[in-house]
Amino acid sequence: MPPSLVADIPEASGNGRETRMSVHPHNFRPRPAEGLRYPNVVFMAHERVTRSPHQTAFYRTEGDGWAPVTWAEWWSDAQRAARGLGTRLRLEPGDSVLLMCGPRYEWIVWELAIAMLGAVCVPVDAGAPREELGAALRHAACVAAVVEHPEHLRVLAETFQEGGHRVRAVAYLDPYADLAPARGGGRL
Repeated sequence: MPPSLVADIPEASGNGRETRMSVHPHNFRPRPAEGLRYPNVVFMAHERVTRSPHQTAFYRTEGDGWAPVTWAEWWSDAQRAARGLGTRLRLEPGDSVLLMCGPRYEWIVWELAIAMLGAVCVPVDAGAPREELGAALRHAACVAAVVEHPEHLRVLAETFQEGGHRVRAVAYLDPYADLAPARGGGRL
């Protein structure tokens, strides 16, 4: 069997030592995931919020530590962000929205908010070079962009000068503004 088709995966054993297991294509059996029962991620998230609204879903940075975020808080934050996107950026179902930010809680809030509007999230790494950003804007036909850092606005402006995009609105994700007042966050 070609080596590219075999994965040697470390696995923790009960005695604290690492053991190894191999996964081969011939013995791989996919298991239906919970998400396959829902038409999209919004329905799946709503079901989860309904079943366990007060259970911790995520942790976000707060000061020098971590603070829990419940499923209900995440849903509420995403609804607020979706209202802002829909009202201020005039997004419609099927629109593509570029999301450029680092790994943080707000990323998953904005991803769900975009999905709630029926729009398509086009994630781009926060450190992506201008060429990659321009390609994403053009190929996905993005009509809006959400960015987290002033440097991203500069790179976006340089990309706009090259043309070939359909972006009509840009939102700046201010990490110190009022998306989730109790925990800090971002806003349009």
